[in-house]
Amino acid sequence: MHRIDGPGHDNNQFTEGDPVGGVTATEVTADWANAVQEELANVIEAAGEMLDKGDNTQLAQVVQTRDEKGAADGYASLDSNGEVPEAQLPFDLSQLMPTGVFLPWPGEEADVPGGWLLMYGQPDPMDDHPTLARILVKRQGNTDTPLPSPVGTFTVDTGTDEIIAAAHGKAEGQLLHVANSGGALPAGLVARTGLYVRNPSTDRYQVSATPTGSILTISDAGSGTHSWYDTITIPDKRGVGIAGKDDMGGVSANRVTNAEGDKLGGRMGAETHVLSAAEMPSHGHSVNMTGGGAGPTNPGQFENNGGGATFGGNTNAAGSGAAHNNMQPTTFENMIIKT
Repeated sequence: MHRIDGPGHDNNQFTEGDPVGGVTATEVTADWANAVQEELANVIEAAGEMLDKGDNTQLAQVVQTRDEKGAADGYASLDSNGEVPEAQLPFDLSQLMPTGVFLPWPGEEADVPGGWLLMYGQPDPMDDHPTLARILVKRQGNTDTPLPSPVGTFTVDTGTDEIIAAAHGKAEGQLLHVANSGGALPAGLVARTGLYVRNPSTDRYQVSATPTGSILTISDAGSGTHSWYDTITIPDKRGVGIAGKDDMGGVSANRVTNAEGDKLGGRMGAETHVLSAAEMPSHGHSVNMTGGGAGPTNPGQFENNGGGATFGGNTNAAGSGAAHNNMQPTTFENMIIKT
């Protein structure tokens, strides 16, 4: 958002102007009006509501609902100084955490608090947690978040910009995402993106990038098999550690050179490992050499059979060749994600 900056503003404040003095009134510009409109609309849509032209109380309802929910869930109300009154301390700090944050949970699975989910790679309906779905949809198909089972396949009608999916059962404004195998998605549709159902009929619907945004134009049929999904996979954090993505900021630090280090949800490493010869440090073995006359060659022993003969033989084998532990000291907890 921004303060008014159109012609006639006075230090980003509105003025009524002065016709007698030749002072122009502040012009309400389109970009400022659109910014105010979208700021207000986003509050309503972020609460999961559809904009309703005939209802001018939607913003007030959202604010009131959040205040009531906040009181029930442990939110603190700020006083006139913007501080939490002592009478309301302590309050649930988890309510200040953004959706998608994940943490270790020291309790049992059955005791996970409301507003959080365990993280074991399970499917989660997009409309149950739409804000979380819009975050996680971008990593669907990665190592720790494989694509869930599709609802079905679809084709498209480029003349009407419609997805054709028999008896899809979706309603206006519901969330879904799409993927392709063996080819390319129809132009206009993008994988790993939350799409909103628009103008659904029994076997067809259009889609948009926001609940009330422009209908996406579908300009070709694509190729291969197109699938659609109304669930996302929650990241699977069972039995794995967590490290910073190596290419955060757009440039790989190359502290991890395996390609998995540059992927959201990439995974590498193993609990145990068997060393190959190339992984062993350079080393030698001491041997005992027996001089003397000719005699049978004894395994594990060098012999001189006289007359400057070439020495040869093998040292006795040592070691098991078994896998060794590859893990640092580790404690294991349940992992939970904020919805």
